[in-house]
Amino acid sequence: MATQKQMIEELLNKQKDQGDLLKDIDTALRGPDYDEGDGGLIAEVHQNTQCIKAIKKKQHKIVTWGVTLFGAINLAAVIFTLLSKFRG
Repeated sequence: MATQKQMIEELLNKQKDQGDLLKDIDTALRGPDYDEGDGGLIAEVHQNTQCIKAIKKKQHKIVTWGVTLFGAINLAAVIFTLLSKFRG
């Protein structure tokens, strides 16, 4: 059984390999003379990750407000029903 340190080292090696693979893909797509200082494909992936996080955050807010509004309408309906029951 691998120790935690060995598992972390293996994970870091795999991440490094994936980063190298992304750089190779970026070089293949943009040509051998593109400026790596631009960030290339890795920067685009990071930017897309940030956009996805922002979209999920907005979706979470919309769902939260929708559930709150639905609950408030249901609570008002229950109160109205109870009041009409006791009045009549």
